[in-house]
Amino acid sequence: MNNDVPEDVKSARLQEIIDLQKQLSEESKQRYIGQTVEVLAESVSKKSQEKLSGRTSQNMVTVFPAKRYAPRDYVRVRITGCTPATLLGEAES
Repeated sequence: MNNDVPEDVKSARLQEIIDLQKQLSEESKQRYIGQTVEVLAESVSKKSQEKLSGRTSQNMVTVFPAKRYAPRDYVRVRITGCTPATLLGEAES
């Protein structure tokens, strides 16, 4: 088959799909703001040594302050914000 779609059109179409996916992902994550979820802490966050990163039972990445927790701990986290890819929260006492 001939490739009759110009590269700039392909790039524009791909960017539209990426932008839509980011929007839908963030909307999905926003529904969790204000809720408390159980998170299995997996590791220190990539961006801060003072935070842990883990996953909920729905496999959503969640970042929260490490405080007295360590990887392999189950932590109840109150979700306070999000990005398109990550839930952000505070560990409950």
